[in-house]
Amino acid sequence: MRIVPSVPLSAEAGHLLTISNFNRAVVSGTDVPIEVLSSSHSTQLFQTPSGTINHGTWKDDSKSLALNLYCRLEPGMIYDFCFTVTNPDTDQSAADVRIVAKAGGDSVSLSNRTIVGQAFDVETAPMYVKKGSFTKFSATSSGLNPCYKNDLITISFTIDVDIACDPPITVTGLMGTKLLSNLSLDSFAAITELQSTGEFVFKWGRNISRGDHTVTFTIENDNTYKNHSVQMNIERLKLKSPISTVIVKAPAISGQSVTQQTTWPGVQTSVNVKFKINADQYSPDTNGAITLSGLPSSWFGAYPIGARKKGIECSIPPFPTITPATNSSNSTNSSNSTSSSSSTNSSNTTDSASNATTVNVSDTYILYTKEMVSSRFPSVNGNNAEHLACVRYSYDDSTWQYWGSSSWHSFNRTTNDIEFIAFVVHPGGNTSAMPPSQKLMDIDVGISDSASDVKVGPVKPGSSLSRCASALDLEVEGDFLKPSAFRLKTSSHPMTATGQDTSIVLYPQATLPMDAEISVDFYMVNPITTISSGFSTTISLLGTSNCAALPSAVVGSLTAEFLQVLTAKAVQSSPFPCSVNTIAVLFSTNFHVRGMHTNTITLFSELFSPVGTQSVYDLIESEDDGNLYHHVVGPTVTLSSNAFTLEVANGHNLIAGVEYQFSFN
Repeated sequence: MRIVPSVPLSAEAGHLLTISNFNRAVVSGTDVPIEVLSSSHSTQLFQTPSGTINHGTWKDDSKSLALNLYCRLEPGMIYDFCFTVTNPDTDQSAADVRIVAKAGGDSVSLSNRTIVGQAFDVETAPMYVKKGSFTKFSATSSGLNPCYKNDLITISFTIDVDIACDPPITVTGLMGTKLLSNLSLDSFAAITELQSTGEFVFKWGRNISRGDHTVTFTIENDNTYKNHSVQMNIERLKLKSPISTVIVKAPAISGQSVTQQTTWPGVQTSVNVKFKINADQYSPDTNGAITLSGLPSSWFGAYPIGARKKGIECSIPPFPTITPATNSSNSTNSSNSTSSSSSTNSSNTTDSASNATTVNVSDTYILYTKEMVSSRFPSVNGNNAEHLACVRYSYDDSTWQYWGSSSWHSFNRTTNDIEFIAFVVHPGGNTSAMPPSQKLMDIDVGISDSASDVKVGPVKPGSSLSRCASALDLEVEGDFLKPSAFRLKTSSHPMTATGQDTSIVLYPQATLPMDAEISVDFYMVNPITTISSGFSTTISLLGTSNCAALPSAVVGSLTAEFLQVLTAKAVQSSPFPCSVNTIAVLFSTNFHVRGMHTNTITLFSELFSPVGTQSVYDLIESEDDGNLYHHVVGPTVTLSSNAFTLEVANGHNLIAGVEYQFSFN
């Protein structure tokens, strides 16, 4: 303030300066320090009634400052001084500050000037409080995905006023989210209070200067599409920001596709499904599940074993009775084999009970493996069934072992294969099917009798099997094994699965990634259709969890062709009239022909006519053991109406894509 009196002012004359009308000013206490500026004519101007030099007395009821004179103020001289008050917390116009020189005297308005002689600047006028504003405001998100649990919200703003008084600051507009961390302002943590869902109040404990600032905090996103209108409000200062939008995407499945290995009807095919999800927390903790629906009603089928005219190399010991180790409690059949020697990777067994050494092993089982036995178990005889192996579990080594080359060899479980235990081998080589829906050391066991025609048992002396390879111990009849429970072939991320009617339910064993490709492979059997255009079904995916539901999305179509003969050829042995003619027929189909009397193969020609009254002709058995796999078992064909009809013998299936032959005279 600057005072230039026109008359002398002194305490002796009873003068008391009172400066008033400091509208809404805030002062702590009554004694107010006065700072006399160097431009002032004197340096000691005022005192309190108690004698404190250069102090004034504040009267809060009138918002005024009383100044008792300490020295004489000369007329025409300049007296510059200042004192401090705290502005109110909301904006207001400048006050009409007035001064009076003595009690009962007339008050005079003080000119509002920055410097005498210069234009008036409202921002320097006493008690003018500027209305603050957000000149910039934006809210951004580190993740737009529903249920995303580590979404970092960053609020960047610019204010044009200094903020003191530590007012509460409210962030609103995030309804449906969950606050996972305290808020921080410019990297300093704040005290945060959750007022209601999506509304956070925080106190920073520091002044906020004019300029740029940043608030950060972490939330868990909503589980549905949301367009959040984020706003910051400092109610005490009546300061409210513009609205900035933060979006949470709608839960969705994307990038979906389906491919199948073959479209042949009634034939097992590998199916691959790919998709992406944009929701977080699809895990066991949230009961996350992905359902693939729309599969044909007969999709869960049996696996071909590739055992025609083959068998299983196995060892059938005398099975001494011993008690398995403690960790064998998961096994339902705990009889044990004998061993005469051991190596690094195997325990050998012997049929000689006199010098046998008992080892702690399980029963002997027949394992189905989708991978070819010749690839997975290299020590197995080359004429072994393509997908069956003789195995046991060693409790001593905690390993599974397979029999091959006259010894036991350890092998590892695999997640990239379909495997299940189908039979248990009893003394003497007889077997029985494993009961369904059990586990043996984490291997699923059990077969479905309704779709399995495989029988395993001892070699019959003089059988065709004994002529093929004497090293094989067990003969196999039939072609198809169906496990008692559905299981995946492979998946890009850890999952378990169940087959339910026309759907597969996938259960992730760890949190599925967001917006990353997920791939699942499984086997199914294509349906058989009599419609010439074939069969087609649309399959869909949907997701469920305790957080977000993924709406159904069409993945694509699975198809099956019409039943067809792929190749057909007939040759004869003699073109001469009236000669005995051997007809050889070679053919293949795009479907399996199950061995039962209702399934037949017909060879038609207008040239066919019977020899006399003969209508039934015996098949000629092939002399080439190498062709036994391709030889149709009849044993007869019947001629009627210019067509030869062959009944496929019960239990002797014809496999799709394999060329078969039958011959008759």
